[in-house]
Amino acid sequence: MTKGLKILVGIVRFAVGVLFIFSGMVKLVDPLGTAYKLEEYFEVFHFPEFFNNLSLFLSIAFSSAEVSLGVALIVGWMPILTTSALLLLIIFFTFLTGYSAITGAVTDCGCFGDFIKLTPWESFYKDIVLTILILFLFLMRRYITSGGRVATILTGIATLFAILFGIWNYVTLPLFDFRPYKAGNNIWELMQVPEGAPQDVYETILIYRNKETGEQVEMTSSEFATRYQEFQDTTIWEFVSSESRLVQKGYTPPIHDFVLLDVNGNDVTAEILNQSGSYVFIIAYPSRFSLKGLEKVSEQLRQVNLPVYVLTAFPDSEWKAISSEAKLPDTWTTLYVDATALKTFIRSSPGVVLMHGPVVIDKWHWRTFSAEDLQESLSQITMIAPDENSQLNTSV
Repeated sequence: MTKGLKILVGIVRFAVGVLFIFSGMVKLVDPLGTAYKLEEYFEVFHFPEFFNNLSLFLSIAFSSAEVSLGVALIVGWMPILTTSALLLLIIFFTFLTGYSAITGAVTDCGCFGDFIKLTPWESFYKDIVLTILILFLFLMRRYITSGGRVATILTGIATLFAILFGIWNYVTLPLFDFRPYKAGNNIWELMQVPEGAPQDVYETILIYRNKETGEQVEMTSSEFATRYQEFQDTTIWEFVSSESRLVQKGYTPPIHDFVLLDVNGNDVTAEILNQSGSYVFIIAYPSRFSLKGLEKVSEQLRQVNLPVYVLTAFPDSEWKAISSEAKLPDTWTTLYVDATALKTFIRSSPGVVLMHGPVVIDKWHWRTFSAEDLQESLSQITMIAPDENSQLNTSV
């Protein structure tokens, strides 16, 4: 009996440990993405603005803790402390995902970054299962043999690696890009809705109020049709309002919020993306923006003879002031884009993207960008025909 229990504890330890390591690592690949998700939660719970300044630190700290605890559980480092910390952590996560599922306040928990998207209810059920498994390990912790000094060393190495890995992905760009704007993707194709794809289905809801009791009755248009005569008695019922509610979600393109507006507010998305040849996007949004970085990017791009488009989410007046201070060339075209789309496009503000037609060729953080890197990427596409470029990877 004891032997079988030890085996079961060992299996659960390994499964939970691997899951926590995986969860932490996919978030550390993109620590800024996790920070943005934390900021969503801060907004939902009305945390002071000050917490947004801590979001990146907390992103790396929480994600590194997941990796550290996962390794600690597998190697047997301080079983009582490890299982207790895991139990507290999963109770906290379960509360967040449960709140999101019930209220719909956050539509994606970010549990596995952009690698795996879970609905709020899927995230909540996942955390319920994990809570049961970790509670089992906590109660059976006496069957977890301590790994001693070796476990301490391995846990320490894992913790240090996780922290440094997260920092490195922040100061450069994510090692793996799981977003639809990754290099090789055709943005224009990923914006299109395939022929015959399911469409959103809505139903009309009618609301009437009983004048005598104050009771409000909500019904669909088909339900109203069967009770039409009843609600024609205006001495009892009065019409309040009607609304359309989504009952079935249709197909949503991987890229659905990328709209380029010129200084006059005209949509020039198709014109820009479907041009021939290569060009550069400089992407700038308010979150963690660096004027020093923009000046560096500007200096490097002056060495390259390519059309340059600045995609910004700054208000027009504010961006003009920034452009003037950074002494950006007048030949560069400014386009205005939604901030969320730009933050999804690249985790750097400013960031540099080399495009060829609608295809993303390469991306750089402002810290690592150089004209030499851009020239090298250009040399790799000069021999590719435009029609071949359009067939580059369009997977998400």
